[in-house]
Amino acid sequence: MRDEEFGRAAVGEAGAAGVGAAVGGGVPSAALAAGLGSAVCGTLYSTTVQHWVPPELLGRLSAFGAVGSFAVGPLGLAAAGPLSARYGTGGVLLVGAVWQVAAGAVVLGLPAVRDRRWEEGPDR
Repeated sequence: MRDEEFGRAAVGEAGAAGVGAAVGGGVPSAALAAGLGSAVCGTLYSTTVQHWVPPELLGRLSAFGAVGSFAVGPLGLAAAGPLSARYGTGGVLLVGAVWQVAAGAVVLGLPAVRDRRWEEGPDR
């Protein structure tokens, strides 16, 4: 993967937040776009992890991801129902979209991430 492609994919991730906003606005086809975006994100994440993380640390990294998905994720899902009842589904999805863009901007703003070159390879 060339640096330009990697950069476009990272910026495209921020565009995926628009999908959440569209779903909140009642655009049903946005759900398909969200699923496709999720597949692309998962592929890029797995490829990047396998390229940059030393093999002896892959298990530890996977464990942190699993804790986030299976322990903390359900707490967010449990909160989504009451928040949607109070503020509306569109409002909750809009806050999620803003959160996603802000988180992506913070990560892409880090020099260690922004200046990384794919061709350099990991320090092994």
